[in-house]
Amino acid sequence: MLLRYEVLPTEIPMMTFLAFDPSDGSYITMIHCGWNMYFKMEEKIAGLSVALKRHLRQLFKTLVLQITCPTIFLFSPLVFIIYIPYFELELSFPAGATVTAFNIYPAMDSIIVLMEC
Repeated sequence: MLLRYEVLPTEIPMMTFLAFDPSDGSYITMIHCGWNMYFKMEEKIAGLSVALKRHLRQLFKTLVLQITCPTIFLFSPLVFIIYIPYFELELSFPAGATVTAFNIYPAMDSIIVLMEC
């Protein structure tokens, strides 16, 4: 970034949205926080009732699926469409498949909540 834009990554306010911090090399912030939260949650709910444990685990699974679902149905097709021209691939695929992937997300979000209840 310094060579191309003459700016350091630490000077950019958008730095908070990156999952990679170039200054110390830390990766995968969300996965790390989720992993720690899961194990700390298991320690804290050890003394709770069985019904409450089941409820908290359902809530945790629902949150994980609601984080994963947009990545699969929204961002993956978008990244695929954006990067195809860079590889100079001549692909012919129906645009309806991509539009369907975008449009299925709101329904998937509701289905996740309904299935976990």
